[in-house]
Amino acid sequence: MKTENLETHPSTESTSETIPSSTAIKSRFFYGWVILFLAMAASICTSPGQTFGISPFNPSLQEALNLTSTQLSTAYLFGTMIASFPLLLIGPCMDHYGIRPTMLAVVFLLGIGCLFTSFVNSGILLFFAFLQLRLWGQGALSLLASNALAMWFHRRLGFVSGLMNVGMAGAMAVVPMFNLWLIDNVEWRGAFRTWTGILWLGLIPCLWIFYRSRPEELDEVPDSHAYLNLLDQREAASPQKKVKTPRDWTLQESFHTRAFWGLLALNAGWAMIATAIIFQIFPFLESRQFTEETGEVMFLWMALSMAIAQFIGGWLSDRAPLNWLMFVGAAGLTAGTFMLWGAATELQIYSFAWVFGAAQGLIMAVGNTVWARYYGRIHLGKIRGINWSACVAGSALGPFLMGVVYDFLGSFDLSLLLFAGIFGVITLGMPFATQPRDPEETLEKEAIA
Repeated sequence: MKTENLETHPSTESTSETIPSSTAIKSRFFYGWVILFLAMAASICTSPGQTFGISPFNPSLQEALNLTSTQLSTAYLFGTMIASFPLLLIGPCMDHYGIRPTMLAVVFLLGIGCLFTSFVNSGILLFFAFLQLRLWGQGALSLLASNALAMWFHRRLGFVSGLMNVGMAGAMAVVPMFNLWLIDNVEWRGAFRTWTGILWLGLIPCLWIFYRSRPEELDEVPDSHAYLNLLDQREAASPQKKVKTPRDWTLQESFHTRAFWGLLALNAGWAMIATAIIFQIFPFLESRQFTEETGEVMFLWMALSMAIAQFIGGWLSDRAPLNWLMFVGAAGLTAGTFMLWGAATELQIYSFAWVFGAAQGLIMAVGNTVWARYYGRIHLGKIRGINWSACVAGSALGPFLMGVVYDFLGSFDLSLLLFAGIFGVITLGMPFATQPRDPEETLEKEAIA
């Protein structure tokens, strides 16, 4: 089994030592840019399972199924929570079968989930609908789209991740309005069927025809031979700038590193709190006497700041210490939550959106880079799969917690203060989430000393 795995997934080092084909050498076009476009498209198509994609349907679901806010939130809670468990299998499937077949299967199943949702007529069936949407959309497809870039880029991973996340920020601005337009024109059931058509007739053919799991399939290496040759020339002139390729850590080895648990806490906490705020934002604005239009403008500002921060954060991820970038992002989430707690004017709401969106954008940009940089490519699916399951579980707990606090106290203030406190603690731990040291390398240095 071990030999078979190595043959299926060759390491970067062994591949770089082989002589590429003449076609690969002569071609100036790196196929990784096609993968970037496909990963961006896949990321945008996670929208039916994302909170910002589901929230426009909430009033229609409550009215059609005769549900209270608590019943709707409970279905969302358990659907999302249970989705986090089978999600643990997606990473190993990606590592064993490759991203292409796994992603094709996931997109097909997400389409089934959208189709199923269009036929629900009770709270129980809505729970199963949320389970499918959150598992295949927000969970599996998001994981595969972000890991796709890590297979094709290393030195430029931060930059291309920033580009992909700009597309996701655009989806956050456009998809809620698109879903509302669909609801107005074809009703909510027709809207979900439209998403099935987009997935099956749009995304699946593109992935089937153009997607490739790894650059080695095209006699290439991550970042391309041409780019690495250029870097080799630069590093020969400036040896101090040479960047070392990370070793490939196993899942069990990653458990023994401080960075793994720091990153897990950051992502799970962010998923829990950001999802809660976005899911409950319209009830919150109503409780503060703001109009629905304020929420729509707020989402536009948040998406804009997120896009800018993702692009800049991706560029910085290739140049700055990742643990300090995560520290800045976590501090921004803490500050943004405090700002929402104290917001009393539209300007303060928009200021919150700007700060909170920028912090999320920075964390997303670093998050798509840090796992591959810290732990390598070979076992990336398993390692990120654990993290993604924790994120999905956190995103289930947050909205429920915020809703329960409001039901008991008639205010969101206590939950926002609690969230800010959690972010504050996580922020203090981020400087310690440094790149893990290779134990063998450490032993060699100690032996030499």
